[in-house]
Amino acid sequence: MNSQVEHSDHDEQMRRLFQDAVKDTTLAIEDSQQVTSLRFTDLLKVTKLKVKWSYCLSFQRSPLLVIELSASNCKIQVLDGLQQMAQLRDLDLSYNAISELSALGSLACLRELNLMRNCVSDVRPLARLTSLVSLQLSRNQVEDVSPLSGLKNLQQLLIFKNQIRDLKPLRHLINILQLNIDENQIEDVSPLRFLVQMQNLSAAKNRIRDICAFKFLKNLTQLNLSWNQLVDVSSIRYLQSLQLLLYRTQSHNKYRFHQKSQECCQN
Repeated sequence: MNSQVEHSDHDEQMRRLFQDAVKDTTLAIEDSQQVTSLRFTDLLKVTKLKVKWSYCLSFQRSPLLVIELSASNCKIQVLDGLQQMAQLRDLDLSYNAISELSALGSLACLRELNLMRNCVSDVRPLARLTSLVSLQLSRNQVEDVSPLSGLKNLQQLLIFKNQIRDLKPLRHLINILQLNIDENQIEDVSPLRFLVQMQNLSAAKNRIRDICAFKFLKNLTQLNLSWNQLVDVSSIRYLQSLQLLLYRTQSHNKYRFHQKSQECCQN
């Protein structure tokens, strides 16, 4: 009985906090583990919202003007109602249990999206998010990245620790500056030769043997090729802008190359 009263009192405090925030544009609620059921209401002026709790978070009747939402590690499974936040530009849903992304398909204003460490396998709803500049999909179960081929504004794409084999769809992402494809099942990196603007590439722990395509990536400043099956790294000599190369071999040797000192160190 006392526990129910405590929960009721705490929920009432949270509702008052939400009501007090009606006139504010920024609201942060953290470590509210006593909240078991709370919906967004009457927050029509809030544009930046950060929530962090471990129970039930509902997006029904969500504040329509929110442009930044951080809801990391909230045990979210379903995104129903999120499509009402049509003005969202920055969305962090990392460390949840999300598998279905259809609610995101209508968020045309999104520029930054973080879905790291969820249960995502189907990324087709993201194909319509053509304003995206940064996309984080690491630590999911993605196999097919072809729906991402039309996201021409992407500058940062982090998709490490998935089940990706085919990089051909990424050849259209000509504005990419940073790409992380660590810990996938990639053998062929030749499609990356079209990403000539790229500055930072991490491709560790794959099945890569041939990196001839990298000689076209003249803007690369950082490159990680550790734990692959490389037989020839001579193409690296074409990378005149390269400042840092990390290359740990299968025989447990680790090489670091610093362009400024023109030295390759083994340790």
